[in-house]
Amino acid sequence: MIKDEFELEIRTRIDGVFVIGENAPGSGENGAPIASDLDLQNDLEYEWVSIKEGVLSINIKRGVDDYTGALPLPIPSVGVMQIKTINKLFDPQENRYIQPKAKVRLRRGNVDIFVGRLNNLNVDYRSDKDKPLITFDVMDPIAELQQCQTELSTIAAQGNQTWAERIETLFTNAKKQNYITWKREAYGGGKTKHGFWKDTKTLWEALILASDTEGAFIYYDKSNKLNCYASGALPTGTLRQSFSNIDNTKFGYKNIGIEYNVTSTINEVQAQNTYGKYKSEWNEDADAGLGAFETVEEVVTDPMDIKRDDALINRYGTHALSANTNFNLSLGTDIYTSWATEILSKWKNPKIQVNSIEWDAKNSYDIAANAEILDRVNIQHKLQIADTSPTAKVYEEQLTIIGIQHELSADQNSWRVKYILFPRSRFI
Repeated sequence: MIKDEFELEIRTRIDGVFVIGENAPGSGENGAPIASDLDLQNDLEYEWVSIKEGVLSINIKRGVDDYTGALPLPIPSVGVMQIKTINKLFDPQENRYIQPKAKVRLRRGNVDIFVGRLNNLNVDYRSDKDKPLITFDVMDPIAELQQCQTELSTIAAQGNQTWAERIETLFTNAKKQNYITWKREAYGGGKTKHGFWKDTKTLWEALILASDTEGAFIYYDKSNKLNCYASGALPTGTLRQSFSNIDNTKFGYKNIGIEYNVTSTINEVQAQNTYGKYKSEWNEDADAGLGAFETVEEVVTDPMDIKRDDALINRYGTHALSANTNFNLSLGTDIYTSWATEILSKWKNPKIQVNSIEWDAKNSYDIAANAEILDRVNIQHKLQIADTSPTAKVYEEQLTIIGIQHELSADQNSWRVKYILFPRSRFI
């Protein structure tokens, strides 16, 4: 049975024996306050308790939801685990201790599949009030990064930062500097200098702007650590598995998404770049009313020169990319030119692209549970199985996982896994 292959648990204070509906997920008698991540690490005070009873289905999306085609880099969405259950003890009208922000995880053995905090919760009584259909979402930390604000202080302090410096600044200025609670790691960088912007942004918006500027890829892993890989710094990744529809020694698959069109190319690039600089400005009130020139800060947003590959535009038509960036252009425009040239180089030719593959976890529960973003998979796909000629078309490529989706159903006793895939050669 599929239910035997996983454990669904909630983290709660040790209070004798935890009983859903009687003990709070936090502490105290006045509404079950939610514990912080730091508090929850204390195994002497908190424990994981099973909430698997009554679960009908679990659906998970992590990383990138869908292959989005011609972008400089794919952008992850909020990781969500949606759980459907008929366990009435999860009805907030029956149980005042079921509240948003309680920590929940899905595991197989000692391997985490998803960890996050309970968010939306809905109850549908339908015609059976004794067995209402209860749906709740568990979200990874991206959801919280979209709710908090961050900003930069001054051009002098934060207008010329490296990748690692910018990541730390954004978290610190958002009051989320505690590294134990907000685990993160920046890899690579150093060539790009990030500029100044003046407005307030959500922490996630600011991270995406920094990521697009750096040519980076950022994502939360299963342990809720934010991994920030600068351009050219992606690890090789674990070769997770090999798929084939003609080799029985490899993994089979249920569905495969293939595209081949010129819209997957980029032959024109332009950026709207924002950065801070100093300028000299006349202040008529300065120097006791005599007036004087003063150095002041100015934040500039300018469209950069359009970079094109005219030969490819003549062949395929224009396929343009427009992006918001934050290069510190007080150092010159070479950094923008290099960024645009790299995109044009890596996205210039259309190619057959497998953008997703779906398989049955029953073929390997271990691999299904252990699979992680940036793992690699080999794909071998024969376009026409019946074609036995030596010239039969066979697609073969090694691709990088940028999104992982799980569908577990107790009724159907099924567990399907879907990978969203991206060619490693097109990371800039």
